[in-house]
Amino acid sequence: MLDARYLFCDRDNTGAVYGENVHPFTAVSGGSKVYGRIHTPAAFSEGDRTPLAIFLHGFPGLERNMDTPYCLSRAGIAAAYFAFRGVWGSHGDYSFSHLIEDVFAVIDHLVARADTYRIDPERIYLIGHSMGGFTTMNAVAQGAKVRGAVLMCPCDWGGCYIKEREWALNLLKAKDSGYFKLAHENALLEDIDAHAEEWSFVNLIDKLPENIPLHFIVGSGDLTTPSGKHVEPVYKMLEAKGRKTSFTVFPDSHNLPMHRTTLAKKLFDLIEEMEQN
Repeated sequence: MLDARYLFCDRDNTGAVYGENVHPFTAVSGGSKVYGRIHTPAAFSEGDRTPLAIFLHGFPGLERNMDTPYCLSRAGIAAAYFAFRGVWGSHGDYSFSHLIEDVFAVIDHLVARADTYRIDPERIYLIGHSMGGFTTMNAVAQGAKVRGAVLMCPCDWGGCYIKEREWALNLLKAKDSGYFKLAHENALLEDIDAHAEEWSFVNLIDKLPENIPLHFIVGSGDLTTPSGKHVEPVYKMLEAKGRKTSFTVFPDSHNLPMHRTTLAKKLFDLIEEMEQN
């Protein structure tokens, strides 16, 4: 059972089937090992099943929102995090195409172990930050079996590559930092050049399933992916179509560093709301 009282409080698991645990997992995506972990909340009866929130990190993933899974799991929501191929220890080559593929692989891996983790395969939510928001939008458009999604300061990578080529090329310079394992020097540029149109948020609107709500959280001081360029155009289109959506603004920057507790509570509230649909 979801219980917001325990988001920021210790929980007594006396008498629980098992206490909150963190389990490592290894999924396979495109033949490569992808490493992650899942936080499982206490189960108070043998029949308990919990919703699952899967966190998708950004580019290159310096902010991985590792604080929020602990909060959500205390409040009754299982939470998983994983590193995409080619970054932070996961095997294979990093690419924007692989980000989307990895989401499907991880969902399949966790659903296949739903009994082990006591999760409900019909109650999976994606929570993507920055480039993870780009990945979330595209995974939903491509048919990921989720019940809803939250996009935090998302990056409309395709749309901005088309309209603001200089900004996009500057972002690609991060590949020289050593965070990524790439197939070759120009792999990321070739990937976005080939898929920018199909990945643009505006072009994804009609591909998004009507029954899956999309919620947006942005920072008013976000200079990395300002919402006026990356979020508001697609949000307004969704709203005009009568889609289930919301738009929350925090007075904060791209990683929302000053609103971590507020963010955790907002994520809980959004999942609880989507649970009722």
